[in-house]
Amino acid sequence: MEYWFTISTNQIPAYNPNAVDVPLNDNANAIIKSVSKTLAGVPDACSLGVFVYAGAEAEKEESSANGFVGYLGSYDTQAGGSNNLLLDGGNDSAGGGGALGRNSVEGLVFLPAFAGGKAGFVAGFSNEGLSFGLYGGGPLRKGTVAPAVGVGVYATISTMGGCQRRQQGHYLHEIYTSSRLLRGGLLLFLLRIDRKALL
Repeated sequence: MEYWFTISTNQIPAYNPNAVDVPLNDNANAIIKSVSKTLAGVPDACSLGVFVYAGAEAEKEESSANGFVGYLGSYDTQAGGSNNLLLDGGNDSAGGGGALGRNSVEGLVFLPAFAGGKAGFVAGFSNEGLSFGLYGGGPLRKGTVAPAVGVGVYATISTMGGCQRRQQGHYLHEIYTSSRLLRGGLLLFLLRIDRKALL
């Protein structure tokens, strides 16, 4: 009954397929551009990720100074998977370094806080945003130079532009990987044809 009363007493616009779309005036366009620029600079949660690392850790016993060089693999909900070279150095209180990838460089800060310095907080910074997380790991045995492994999780906070760069990096990586696979497949195909021709 209420529905019938509403439609009988109010003018409800009907869809007109012949209607002409009217563009926004200059003031409305200026407002929309201003709002979109403002929103593009507002930090927001961009992605979540996990990482693993493995390599060699060198430690100077008398000073607690240490350094690490090795592999850092990560999976990010926006950027996808990545393989990086991890370099860092520090002491029992803090450490710093960087992850060097094919298309990116990310600065890292480690703050040991738990399990006798084997776990703690990690922060990363790049043009794609700021990442904050937790890590755990360390050398597998005592010694001046020892193998070391670890894992961690993180969240990235970024602007809309930074998050788009993170996602575009993922697409560029996929395109690069796909082109390498296609080239490899083509090369194997040609070698197979060549081999048949020779036999």
